[in-house]
Amino acid sequence: MLSAILYALGTALFFYARREQKKPLFSPREWLVFIAVVAGCLVGIYGLVTGSITI
Repeated sequence: MLSAILYALGTALFFYARREQKKPLFSPREWLVFIAVVAGCLVGIYGLVTGSITI
């Protein structure tokens, strides 16, 4: 879950690079992966806040 937080943050850089190249952000398959990573990110943040996950 902690790595999902990092992947979600890295997506911002990916988004910026794709915009510079004037390409679509994600393909349909990549959207599914992105949604899964964001869900994992949210679960990871929740776990850190509640204390069920520690670093």
